[in-house]
Amino acid sequence: MLIVVGSAISYQTAASSEASPANLLLSVDRTEPYVAIDPSHPSTIVVGTNTNYDVPVGGRYPVAYFTSHDAGHSFQQGTIPLPAGYVDGADPSVAIAGSGTVFYGYLAESPSYCSSSGHSAVAVSRSFDGGRSFDSSTIVSISNANDKPFLSVESIPHKKSHLFASWTQFFGNKSRIMVARSLDGGATFGGPVALFTSSADNSGSIALVGKHGRIYIFWASTADRGLTRTNPARVLYRVSTDDGARFGRLHQVGASFTSIPRMAEPGSLRNLTLPAAASASNGTIYLSWAQVAKNYGRGNVSADIVMTRSTNGGRSWAVPRRISDSRNHDRFMPAISAYPDGTIALAFYDRRAGWWDLGVYAARFRWTVHPRLYVNQRISAHAAPISDIQYIPPGSTCLSPGRFFGDYLGAAVGPHDVLNVVWADTQKRVQLRTDIWLARVTLQHP
Repeated sequence: MLIVVGSAISYQTAASSEASPANLLLSVDRTEPYVAIDPSHPSTIVVGTNTNYDVPVGGRYPVAYFTSHDAGHSFQQGTIPLPAGYVDGADPSVAIAGSGTVFYGYLAESPSYCSSSGHSAVAVSRSFDGGRSFDSSTIVSISNANDKPFLSVESIPHKKSHLFASWTQFFGNKSRIMVARSLDGGATFGGPVALFTSSADNSGSIALVGKHGRIYIFWASTADRGLTRTNPARVLYRVSTDDGARFGRLHQVGASFTSIPRMAEPGSLRNLTLPAAASASNGTIYLSWAQVAKNYGRGNVSADIVMTRSTNGGRSWAVPRRISDSRNHDRFMPAISAYPDGTIALAFYDRRAGWWDLGVYAARFRWTVHPRLYVNQRISAHAAPISDIQYIPPGSTCLSPGRFFGDYLGAAVGPHDVLNVVWADTQKRVQLRTDIWLARVTLQHP
């Protein structure tokens, strides 16, 4: 058993060593994990997670961090200081600069967040000691309904890092994609800029740092026909060629596709269509998402994880290829990370073992002349019953309804080609509780 500051964590293995790697229980009763690795000190791993609503901190509910300095063998934990006037934290993301500075982005929510008088703030906290502690948060933007902020960092030798935050802002029956940048290492941010507005659900924006001052903002734009219906969706993006000062015209990645229902059946899983993006060392950009392969009606679908790429800075995109090697039931919420050799690691939730069994799988992908399927390795050690996930009834809050286990998981490639995957599930079989797990795995080389 490993000891973490304030709690204990332990490894759990599958019945067969071939079934999955060891799973490390990071924390109980949390959701929505994100993981980053220090590029200069790769034994440092930082995981961010949503709050634990059963364990308030000073009467408030901050997001948490878990930091390892020995490549994931042990972790210490803490919480991110909430700004004054905010009571909840949500939607964590983590980025680490080449200097070792850790940036933690999240959403800070006011006490009346779900009412007309409530508001939410995109906030960023920094750590200058390798993720051991974090400073007071900087407010990037305040709105009645900000959502899903994600961070990306641009490391500049001998200068302060540039930081890019993108998020969704809801207003009326519309939503827009926002972006803001910091040129002084996250101390201050310029005014937010709106990149796109429509009546569709525009969400899951990702700021991706490319070569030669190119900054890409990707997001999913999905129609809303109802909770258990499939919807037409597309991945949109805009590109800056001057380090985020200005962004060019709107583009679409390939053709439109059919998204998974927002409440996927059976089980009423809350499921938002969010893209995942990574840039390889040679500048190739990879994008992944989940799309419906067959619709059985009433929220029940078969779905694939697909991947596309651009080798020319986003001017054109390859036809998406299926990465999931099973079409039994559905899979969703991919996370991707690039290996030094240009191959791509991809992790995702999957229900191939049964509609009521939530699993996590991963694959290592290399783009070849002729498409082929890649072996998917199971990452989660045991069956995780969907029936144990807390259910949010439609109309009970302003939040999207369904069984909520978070809207994304995390994946980051570390030294020696080890992939670090973090996710939330119910392996412990405790009703109404999801726990955070980490696995470190060497995937089969393509």
